[in-house]
Amino acid sequence: GEIPLSFEVDTLYNGQIQSFPIVLGDDTTPGDGVYGLAFSLQYDPAIISSESIQVAFPDSWLTSGTTPLTYFKVDPDNKLLHVAISRTDQMNASGNGTIATVSLSANAADSSAITSFQIVDAKIIAADETAIPALTASTTVAVQTVTNTAAMH
Repeated sequence: GEIPLSFEVDTLYNGQIQSFPIVLGDDTTPGDGVYGLAFSLQYDPAIISSESIQVAFPDSWLTSGTTPLTYFKVDPDNKLLHVAISRTDQMNASGNGTIATVSLSANAADSSAITSFQIVDAKIIAADETAIPALTASTTVAVQTVTNTAAMH
């Protein structure tokens, strides 16, 4: 079946750098026989600061026991963050959980902004380059203004 690929983003606090996981596979449908993947995360540069976006690749079920090739590129003109991860040992991996972490900062002018993220153009492959279908979804979150309580004393 399709392997779920999701950006587990939650409430954003304006002006703060926050990190959220990219998760491949879940308990019901783990990633099975995965060698690598590439995808793009669609975001709104009017609300998310393109300069703030970073991607980290912690050791995970996907990269365990190999030195992975990793890549990311922020593409503000197209409102996309491109990400790719691959093993390098010709051995597939199976499992589920976080495979990358995206850090970003909301920079909304409006105090009641909402913004959406969507994973697009997801491609998952096995070591023999067989394509594995991905199941992706869009996530909408609120951007909250952080009140500076210290200023009230």
